[in-house]
Amino acid sequence: MSRSLVWLFAVAALAPALAAGCSKSPSEVVPDHAGTTAAADSKGAGPVGPMLADDQLRLLTAPAGDDVAEIIKAERARQAALGRSLLVYAGAKWCEPCQHFHKAAAAGKLDQAFPKLTIVEFDVDVDGDRLRRAGYRSQFIPLFVVPDENGRATDRRVEGSVKGDGAVDEIVPRLKRILSSS
Repeated sequence: MSRSLVWLFAVAALAPALAAGCSKSPSEVVPDHAGTTAAADSKGAGPVGPMLADDQLRLLTAPAGDDVAEIIKAERARQAALGRSLLVYAGAKWCEPCQHFHKAAAAGKLDQAFPKLTIVEFDVDVDGDRLRRAGYRSQFIPLFVVPDENGRATDRRVEGSVKGDGAVDEIVPRLKRILSSS
């Protein structure tokens, strides 16, 4: 068999896997409560790894390069159909309160407080411009915002937190307030 045909067959065999890696929907990262995470497939069909419980906080990593409002609008509708609330989160790897929040989420410590909450996560260092275009502006991070039906930011938000071990305890009641207000 010629080298060209071998390459053609190899590319044809890999095409479905390569196409799946180009998804424009958020990819889900769910806590496995052992300090690590398991990713859901790009179509949101379910986790790769442990099964998702319906009553746990879910973190979705937003895809790069797309209009934030459109991403959030579509994800808000998808989560509503699942009986879940949606929150937009903007943070950074270097942000100490953000690190504490992620650690608590990965350990399952936020599942009881937010059993039907899905958070779409953005990195302000990467996504800052596109977040601002959709109204997700803040002076401080972490930023948590309840989106409107068009995927844009509302004034129902939490900005910033304390540093140190008390960050999560300071963030949780504030999140509960914005999620419960109409």
